[in-house]
Amino acid sequence: MTSMLKPSSIGIQTICEPGERYLHFFLTVLPSQDPAEAYSRLAEQVKASGVEPISEKAYGTLAIRSEVLEARRSAFREHGLDADLPLTYLEGRPAAGGEFAGVQLWGIARQSVLDPGVRSVPVPGGTARLWETPGFRLLHVPSILGAAGLPPHAQARSMFARALEAARAHGFPYRDAVRTWIYLRRILDWYGEFNQARNALYARPEFLGGEASLFPASTGIQGRAGAEECLMDALFFSSVGAAAVRRIQKTARQEASCAYGSAFSRGACLELDGRRLVHVSGTASIGSDGESLHRGDAAAQSRETLDAVSAVLGTEGAGLGDIAMSTLFCKDRAAYEAWRTMIASAGRPEFPMIAVLADVCRPELLVELEALAVV
Repeated sequence: MTSMLKPSSIGIQTICEPGERYLHFFLTVLPSQDPAEAYSRLAEQVKASGVEPISEKAYGTLAIRSEVLEARRSAFREHGLDADLPLTYLEGRPAAGGEFAGVQLWGIARQSVLDPGVRSVPVPGGTARLWETPGFRLLHVPSILGAAGLPPHAQARSMFARALEAARAHGFPYRDAVRTWIYLRRILDWYGEFNQARNALYARPEFLGGEASLFPASTGIQGRAGAEECLMDALFFSSVGAAAVRRIQKTARQEASCAYGSAFSRGACLELDGRRLVHVSGTASIGSDGESLHRGDAAAQSRETLDAVSAVLGTEGAGLGDIAMSTLFCKDRAAYEAWRTMIASAGRPEFPMIAVLADVCRPELLVELEALAVV
């Protein structure tokens, strides 16, 4: 079931088939005024459907962070939910204006209490969510920070080291990293240094040993939770069947990103109990040769970005209509309006999306889209 998303609405996608053990829920809440309304509606749906969250992400200005967290705490408690579930809160000014952009939640509901569910587990510096079944294990670690007070590149190395430590704490080697979301407070100032730091770490045996085929899907975008230079969320996945994880290195529109010095895959596909979840990395208007396309033209960049995302999905037989959750990052309001105009004029299918203002990894890039599709 796919719902239309409008301001002040909760968009719900439930993916299930008769006989499947789990319902997959992808909830996107777009608030109209205050975070209390958004979280009240979210908590109501989570409670009513028996959703066990795997990941939750909220976008808003830092000025209202305390207000949002208190609204969440109150709503969860009112509906008998665990108010201590882990959350990633990110600075993200709504592209359409205001202070609070919305909430995204991915979770599952068990058809039988005998089936394994999702539980909170400790990791160094915080709490993660672990889902273990006879066929696979999945660990989502939110809000991983580096050591405070270090130079940016040193904070990045520390952040990855803590991600490795969190994975190992629950029996995952880093090569099981299938998706990372990386936020840099001043991305245009030191993205090159960040890439060098990540490349050097991924070359080490305790990480990926330099195997490009193991690079996780990833987003690298401007963002922060506080004063840190960088933070990340990470998803680790291991399966009994080797074919249950496929990393998408390149598509018909874009070559492998490692060809121009960025250690990530275009996407990653996970097979979970009969369903395929296709994670699309943060994707921008970049050509097959790694060069930025359509400089200065936000509308053309928007079309190119959407076509590139569609190409990633197409490698797994999916399309834009299969997107269950997405985030659009726009350099400014003008870029966002260009995106909206492009979508309307091109007749492209609508899909659940939160749109925020953020710098992309290159100054000339105006929009970036990440997505999660289900087939």
